Amino acid sequence: MQATNTVPDWAKNHSESAQAEIMALQSKANSALARARALEAKAQNEGRDLTDDELDFTDKQMDSFAKFQNEIDGFKSAGRKIGPQAIANRNGAPLQAAATAPLGAPAVITGSKSFAAMFRNATDTSRFENLGDFARAVYSNDPRLFQNATGMSGGVGADGGFYVPPGFLAGLVDGSLQEEAIRPRATVIPMTSGAMTLPMFDATNRASSLAGLEPEARSEGTEGTAQTGLVRTVQLTAKKLMILVPTTAELMEDGGPVFDMLLKKFMQDSLSQKLDDLFLNGSGAGEALGIVNAPCAVSVAKDSSQVAATVTPTNLAGMVARLAPGSFAKAVWMCHSSVLASLFVMAVKVQNVAGTENVGGFGPGWFTVNADGSMSLLGRPLIVSDRCQQLGTVGDIVLADLSQYLVGIRGEARLAVDTSVGFKSDEIYFRLTMRVDGLPLLGSAITPRNGTSTLSPFVTLATRS
Repeated sequence: MQATNTVPDWAKNHSESAQAEIMALQSKANSALARARALEAKAQNEGRDLTDDELDFTDKQMDSFAKFQNEIDGFKSAGRKIGPQAIANRNGAPLQAAATAPLGAPAVITGSKSFAAMFRNATDTSRFENLGDFARAVYSNDPRLFQNATGMSGGVGADGGFYVPPGFLAGLVDGSLQEEAIRPRATVIPMTSGAMTLPMFDATNRASSLAGLEPEARSEGTEGTAQTGLVRTVQLTAKKLMILVPTTAELMEDGGPVFDMLLKKFMQDSLSQKLDDLFLNGSGAGEALGIVNAPCAVSVAKDSSQVAATVTPTNLAGMVARLAPGSFAKAVWMCHSSVLASLFVMAVKVQNVAGTENVGGFGPGWFTVNADGSMSLLGRPLIVSDRCQQLGTVGDIVLADLSQYLVGIRGEARLAVDTSVGFKSDEIYFRLTMRVDGLPLLGSAITPRNGTSTLSPFVTLATRS
């Protein structure tokens, strides 16, 4: 019997030259993917995780794969070469990336905080019903993990994990977003590589100019003075974040939808708590740089002879006075639950003429509990979080304009499984690994044009012990 060649549907409407270009792009895409997979396999054979340099290399290869694959998709759908950011349908809306698109394929930045809006292929679930179904597949090495024609559905990483389909990752990250305090109010950008450098003006010293630029009053016909703007860069470096979830073999095998619900819930809860903790308290060493530890944050001194572990009206007034101009309308208060006791009984003391004795006082009415349970302080929302520090410690109450905090998220994650740790108790551990970073946009506190006290979008209260 004579063999016949099957012509793909997309090729029927393209010339031979167009088919050749598509095949060339596919070859480049496969080569980039193969380079990334080869490095991952090498690390796996050596029984180790990828180094930071190796992670950067694989990021670049996956970004190249994304570029070539999106060009291929655009070529097939439109009959001409289209860049990955310009694929659109007849109505001008972005086309959904094919199921074979890489997990980190960036979408046009819309300003949304949601993962689904930031990454083009964030609805792809790659043949799996839900996160629980995918986890069971990872546990059993299900053939569905390897059935994608381009090899992009999973891919064994150095730690034996598989890339989480973007649709499930979007559900986790966006589900966590609803429970977080900082990320919904921060400036969030998608990271298309392991590191991202953002240039911007340095406007922290406003004593005589703004970022080195100062308008000049000049009469007609006179020359202006050449000025040089002060610039700085902000560096985001994606840092590894792991979530370890134990489960029993019975729950995984027999739980059905319950297993999916519990796995998703615990991962979402863990993610929301950890991200808030990092963005608030992170040291910047191998993790995000949090607000409390940022060089640009300012700390307000305690009152003279202030009682330990208290918050006073003068503390709060001092914090507002150190907030950067323009930030109050966007600022929120964050405090630990132990701070509430001081807020409920807060009073302004009235002393005698000599200032030697308290003769009265009144509640300033700054703290309000609304009918829906929400709280406000000095007209701004108050968020109670156990990620804040205990009363009396720096970070127990914070006044912050969170739009001045930058969060970067990589568009991929891996899920790995380990049965050895819980072997005796028949437990299975799932490990989700993703990468994020965060830091304030300002490198230092603001020096105002008038006055000697520095200002900041992030204000804390000094220790009261």
